Amino acid sequence: MTLPDGPRVALLAGVVYAGVAGGVVLAFDALAPTLAAPVLEASAVLSAFVVGASTWYVVVERADERTVFRGAVGGLLTGSLSHFTMWLFYGVALTPELFYVAPLFLTTGVPSLLVFGVVTVPLATATGAAVAVVESRTNESRAGVPDR
Repeated sequence: MTLPDGPRVALLAGVVYAGVAGGVVLAFDALAPTLAAPVLEASAVLSAFVVGASTWYVVVERADERTVFRGAVGGLLTGSLSHFTMWLFYGVALTPELFYVAPLFLTTGVPSLLVFGVVTVPLATATGAAVAVVESRTNESRAGVPDR
């Protein structure tokens, strides 16, 4: 059984965002090895996947328009919202009690976005636009090819 095009492409976009986030985390970790713990790094990659796939599906696939602009908007949202969900995942990994996680999620998401968003938001925006270009070219090359 294969997934329909919409969810399949959204999951693919999530994987691409997660890969880019992994590269960014490794770069930051190389600059300051004590900056990020492995749990924080895993939270960043998971957040990029979840938010990236979700925003791609909502912004691009549900509109049924795989344009570069929509891909860039999906990337912009992914790069911005991932900071908040990363801290949510990190907090849940440290303690499953939501009472302690909510302040971490709210108080660290904004500074994280302001400090690291300078890198992550433009990179995610460019990634979204690139995925849209690749996907539109893939669809053009598949035009006229019958489904199996």
